[in-house]
Amino acid sequence: MAEFIATYSPRHTVALGDAPNDVEMLEAAEFGIIVANPHRKPLPLLDGERHGRVVRTTLEGPEGWNKAVLELISILEVT
Repeated sequence: MAEFIATYSPRHTVALGDAPNDVEMLEAAEFGIIVANPHRKPLPLLDGERHGRVVRTTLEGPEGWNKAVLELISILEVT
């Protein structure tokens, strides 16, 4: 994620994940979304959650991913 940001300088960055190997990516993105996954232990509270940059979905899998991305798009369209 850091290399991508440094190389492409995107206007916004979004990361979605549900596993421990996603934590670094979620924290590096401007907007991190932890997608609910009832089949694994939830991720611990991330620093980005304390600052509102990382959120968690209540819906799992594709439904959670879809709802979170649509909500983020609506927020970004306003700004």
